Formats: sequence, structure tokens, C-alpha cells
Amino acid sequence: MMDTLYLRVGMREMWFAAGNGSRGDEFEVRRVAFKPDVSLNVNVHEALQTEPLAKGTYQSVHALCEGRATLVPLSEFDEDDCEDLYFFNFPGVRQRLRVLYDALPHQNAVLLFGASKDVCHTLQENYPQVLFQSVETPLLLHFASCSPRALLRRRLFVNLTAGAMSLAACKGGRIELYNAYALHHAQDALYYTLHVAKVWGFDPATDEVFVSGERALAEGMAKSVAAYLPNVFVVRPEEEFSQTTLPGKGALPYDFLNLLLRAF
Repeated sequence: MMDTLYLRVGMREMWFAAGNGSRGDEFEVRRVAFKPDVSLNVNVHEALQTEPLAKGTYQSVHALCEGRATLVPLSEFDEDDCEDLYFFNFPGVRQRLRVLYDALPHQNAVLLFGASKDVCHTLQENYPQVLFQSVETPLLLHFASCSPRALLRRRLFVNLTAGAMSLAACKGGRIELYNAYALHHAQDALYYTLHVAKVWGFDPATDEVFVSGERALAEGMAKSVAAYLPNVFVVRPEEEFSQTTLPGKGALPYDFLNLLLRAF
């Protein structure tokens, strides 16, 4: 019996993964493509009505939400200021977004993120026990773990999706810099990566860049970066997580994959 449901709500698709909390090898993963001519909330509602995994009875439900996010030092975090701080960084229509946060205690930071109020309401109607999380949180936790304390060189992690990217600069298990960008032009991702590397004091001779995300985008980006920074690597989930039994590792969004691997 599957007792936990994991969801990932994106702009183009929704992922479902049902698993047994006590048996990591018992799970099923499904994807539902969204219709481009209807709203995000209508797509989510239809996915919940048509996908068989959505109709199970689960003890816990976790939902990853796409949306802009920003890191706040834990010492400066005040729950009452979440909305003001978020919309200061990302001006937008407050009536449409719910501002949520994920605690990253080992990084002494809190990640603020926005999610559609309508989508949150739809998910809570179907799953009153649902817990929301940013797609950036499993990425940041994984990137920090890939830069262990004993490692002296710096690692810059770049994750790419259609029209967006996030960058995490890590050293010694700590996230020293994080930012996310919308991509409007072909060279935007390269520009932001090189700019962050310069600001961070990146040493091309020793420091490393890891590019993850949608495969074609990641491979193209790595080729572009390599012209300026020689130590660049494409993250291939089927190789990185070769010891896991999760099916279709290479096809899953990298953030969702990391969430599932932590859970299972």
C-alpha cells in the first residue's frame, strides 16, 4: 500500500510519485502534461481528476511548487515580514501569490518562495494534509551536500529549465551565494553564470561548474561555459544516482528526483 504522495507542479506539467514510507523500493511515478490554452489551476484540477495516483488515500502529501525564491539569513528572518520581503525582491500581484517558506537550518537560512493561491487552494481541497515546498529546496540541500566541508575548491551549481535558471555557489558544505533568473535571450544563462563566477572570486584553475536540468539545455550550456571556465561538468542523473532503483531517473525534473531520493 502506498502511504505517501509526492507532487511537482510546474508550468507545463505535473508529476506524481506514490511511495511506501517504510519500503523505499515500492513506488510509482507518473507525469501529466498541461494544456497550454487553459490556466495553471484548471490544469492542476484536471490532473487531479484524471490521474489514478491522485485518487489514493495517503497519510502524507508533499507538493513541490515552481516559483521565484530568495534566501534570507535565519538571523534576519521574521515570519511577519515574509510577504513584504518577498515582493520587495519580486514585485508582483499579491492577490495571486501565497508566500511560503522552507527552513534550511544547516545553512542558517530560510528560503522564501511564491506559489499560486488558486493552486494551493485546489491542492488543499483534495489533500488537507498537504505540505508545500519550493522546487529550489531539494536542489539547494543536494548542492550543499555535494560540496563537503573537507573540499577546499569551490563548486558552482547551475540548474536549467525552459526559460529559467538557478545558481548556487558552495564551498565547504555552505551555500555562499544563491540566485535565480528568468532567461529571455540565448546568452542570458552564460552571462549570469560568468557574472556570478566573477563576483564570487571563482578560480578557473581549480574551481568547478556543474550544470544540471533539462539535458539539451545543460549540454549546450556546459559547452558554452567551457570556453571560459575549463572545469565544467554536465550532471547526468542516471550516472550520478546509478545505485538507486528509481525508474526513469534521467527523465525526472532534477529537483523532483532529489526530493524523491531523499524521501525513499
